[in-house]
Amino acid sequence: MSNKDKREFEFIEQPGSPSKRPQGSRPSSRSIKMWVLFEGDEDAEKFVFKEDDFANMDEFSKADLDDFKKVLREHYPFLNSIENKLIALFDESLERLDPRTNLSSLDVGKDSDTTIIVRYPLSRLSINVNLKFVNNRKEECMIKHTTGSFNMLQVEAKSKFESLADCKLNDIYFEHQGKEIGNAYHFEHLVEKFKEEGKNELSLDLKVRIRNRKSFGDWKLEEVLKNIYNYKSSMLELVSDDFKLEDLHQLSPTLSDEELNTIVEQLKVKESV
Repeated sequence: MSNKDKREFEFIEQPGSPSKRPQGSRPSSRSIKMWVLFEGDEDAEKFVFKEDDFANMDEFSKADLDDFKKVLREHYPFLNSIENKLIALFDESLERLDPRTNLSSLDVGKDSDTTIIVRYPLSRLSINVNLKFVNNRKEECMIKHTTGSFNMLQVEAKSKFESLADCKLNDIYFEHQGKEIGNAYHFEHLVEKFKEEGKNELSLDLKVRIRNRKSFGDWKLEEVLKNIYNYKSSMLELVSDDFKLEDLHQLSPTLSDEELNTIVEQLKVKESV
């Protein structure tokens, strides 16, 4: 968020503020409003951060995101037993927010629509995931069991397979024994199904998939070499620059539609192994 787009930090005066309350009445507390989305939930909810949550006004005006975590834990019972350091806060782009960030530097206030995403652990389980991509390539990663496990898995897959570098994170999903694991709910259901009582580790084998990927019949030769046979870029340059398909004579006889379809099916089998 640029400085130009930020609104000044402002407090919401509750009913009975100095300009409105009768003389001699108890001063009201001030508060700021933001939206909180617990990762995995469908909707965010409005959260009012009050001066009453702190010992004094000085603490309130200097509150940072670590203080915000403490207030969240007081307001939401399911966070009571979780330490501050185990709770992670993110902006709407899932960029992690430093707990030392002062609330006054965020776009919060009376008319704010700022949303803070809250990630927290679901158990002490460590999940070891064996990822398989095209050409039977395999990578392994270890993730924690949190509300953000699915997102962490997407990040791991993108970082470990070069051909996913240009993919949007949301286009990456997974498959387990033929069933699509397409979101956090699917992944949590999978974990609950296979975790064993009394054990703090779980191993899963998942295939990496990409949404909106064009059919194999539409792939160019360079894409087949790179994504299926894992040729390096230097080989692709050789194929495109020194070996020009248009300079070759046409096959005689040409391949039939049935033969072409057979090749495409073989590529599909190669990719899914």
